[in-house]
Amino acid sequence: MSELNRYRERTRSPSPRRERSHRHRDKHRHSSSSSGSREQDRNETNEAYELYRKKREERRIEYERRAAAKLEGINANSKPRKLTVEDFPSYKRKLVVQNIPISQSTEDIMNYFFGILAQVTGERYSKNPLISVRRFDDLGFVTMEFRKRDDAEICLNLDGTEYCSGYKMKIVRVKRFIEQWNDEVNRGGNPAIDPVGYRVGGVGKSNFSGLDD
Repeated sequence: MSELNRYRERTRSPSPRRERSHRHRDKHRHSSSSSGSREQDRNETNEAYELYRKKREERRIEYERRAAAKLEGINANSKPRKLTVEDFPSYKRKLVVQNIPISQSTEDIMNYFFGILAQVTGERYSKNPLISVRRFDDLGFVTMEFRKRDDAEICLNLDGTEYCSGYKMKIVRVKRFIEQWNDEVNRGGNPAIDPVGYRVGGVGKSNFSGLDD
């Protein structure tokens, strides 16, 4: 057999060893490809599940807020009015508080903050440091007027803490509250349900620490 014929024969009929090598390499490639595909599928499934959980949690929070608003006599589907400083006489001595249960009377609220101030300052007050507490039931917030600015500062630092289980207070000075409230109304939101500065997933975090002029 000529050299040419022998060459043709070798290339046309690969040796058993070469065939095994090819099969092993092809199997390895297929295995690697399948493994990568399964890993990608798992990642996509995990991402989809996390998105589902996030959306479900957002729906739960929104439902609870609307249910609480209904109990407190707030129409979740109505558009609340805008606020001005005329709604808050003597506004420089006042704080605005959201997320206090409707079951709490103005006297309950006054005594609650009085107790905190007495504990923090150690002062023996001859008069209640709060002049007045007023509820805006249809708008879902409370105003508190203080005799001294220092006492208001102490209560301002309670922003984001719980008044009672499940009720994290939103506490802010009047002018900043008006600004944020009206911005939310302009966006089509209802700040009577969602305390100003809050968003779904971020309940209880303070965005306000500044003072009014």
